[in-house]
Amino acid sequence: MIVSRDVEFDEEEAWNWEKEKATYNFLPYFEEGDQKVVVPNEFSTPPSSPTPSIHEASSSEESLSEKTQKMRSIQEIYDETEIVNDLFCLFVNNEPLTFDEAMEDKRWRQAMEEEIKAVKKNDTWELSNLPKGHEAIGVKWVFKIKKNAKGEVERYKARLVAKGYKQQHGVDYDEVFAPVARMETIRLLISIAAQMGWRIFQLDVKSTFLNGYLDENVYVEQPMGFAIKGQEEKVLKLKKALYGLKQAPRAWNSRIDKYFQDNGFVHCQHEYAFYVKNFDNCDILLVYLYTNDLIFIGNNPNLFEDFKKVMSCEFEMTDIGLMSYYLGLEVKQMNNDIFVSQESYAKKVLEKFKMFDCNLVNTPMEEKEDHTLFKSLGGSLRYLTSTRPNIMYAVCVVCRFMEAPASTHMKVAKRILRYLKGTLDFGLFYFSSNEFKLMEFCDKDFARDVDDRKNTIGFVFLWVVVLLLGTLKTKSLSHFLLMKLSMWLQLLARVKLFG
Repeated sequence: MIVSRDVEFDEEEAWNWEKEKATYNFLPYFEEGDQKVVVPNEFSTPPSSPTPSIHEASSSEESLSEKTQKMRSIQEIYDETEIVNDLFCLFVNNEPLTFDEAMEDKRWRQAMEEEIKAVKKNDTWELSNLPKGHEAIGVKWVFKIKKNAKGEVERYKARLVAKGYKQQHGVDYDEVFAPVARMETIRLLISIAAQMGWRIFQLDVKSTFLNGYLDENVYVEQPMGFAIKGQEEKVLKLKKALYGLKQAPRAWNSRIDKYFQDNGFVHCQHEYAFYVKNFDNCDILLVYLYTNDLIFIGNNPNLFEDFKKVMSCEFEMTDIGLMSYYLGLEVKQMNNDIFVSQESYAKKVLEKFKMFDCNLVNTPMEEKEDHTLFKSLGGSLRYLTSTRPNIMYAVCVVCRFMEAPASTHMKVAKRILRYLKGTLDFGLFYFSSNEFKLMEFCDKDFARDVDDRKNTIGFVFLWVVVLLLGTLKTKSLSHFLLMKLSMWLQLLARVKLFG
């Protein structure tokens, strides 16, 4: 039996039933008459047309009723299997698919123990009997290998997740909305830091959702492998949120929002994840939150250490230091400049769509050519525009045709990927400027589309570098939408920076 997650089928080959003798000792196999599995020490190349041995088939039938063959675990096969001539490979570093598979690896066992320890330390639940009329929600383990921007393994993470799809509205949860960060605001903060010569620092909140308090009575089953002996029939009543619950993001956001406002931070009315704290001596501290990742800047470095200490007293934090990798963005902070790119993400997109070895092009698209792309590629390219405004128009045009992709359009889609291959290290460069002000530009093509005669409007908002850009295709209301974006950025730019 081969255990693999990378299977290829050769549809041109067929079984050769004429040959009577053939041996396949390149894989682990069961030996007749033995209950143990024998793994041969030497490997040989398999024949091109596999065929079973008549002698083996007959002896197997005779011993079938007498002895039962044992099945080895996946970990045993991992431990005893070697790669020979790239014939096959078992991926030991893949995330386990089941709890039993994870329990056979010491690294995943340790990860699960750390998760349970964190849950207990946070006082997330208490043992209880299930009241009548209530139903306990199941839990499961989710395993993930955490990697850095270079693709290197940082740690093995096991997360205990509630099966939130079993929750009922009005019974187990009510409101679920929670704000998230906008890429435009992140670029605004980076632009401010580059202009003022400030450094951007980053903190990470451990076990984020476990810090949110619940208003509802929620009961979950005891986690697999960690049930209390002698009390397996009892359930766990949650005091705080658990990953997987529908209200978990909102509960955490309510907790952190209350904490910031109680400690003197002012909640920005135009950006829900943006907090500002002004001090009497004209010092300022700006904090931006995305779930568990916090980035902050300010004009006084002494404030940073105080902020870290206060946050560590309330939550269990990880001090990452200078921001270098945030939401897939690779940030290089120099003396007075900041460079942001998505080189690693661009490589993943090229590998995902098998375009890493493609030919390079000088521009992302050709003129007077139809453009389309299937939805997955379109979504990947849209996120890549966070630091690549030079492909914004090409991506926006392609995304108009995602509902009706055709094979003839793939050539145009691949051109954007070829352009990315030749410009992997491109990004946004932030620098200090004497003209530090918000500028807006827009233009339209006056109904050049011969099919529907709609206008295509392009717009860009600059604050030294690009903050917001895009294209609109509409017959009306285009100027109204641009005015809304302009007013929002102007209100956001009026945040008091100097006390």
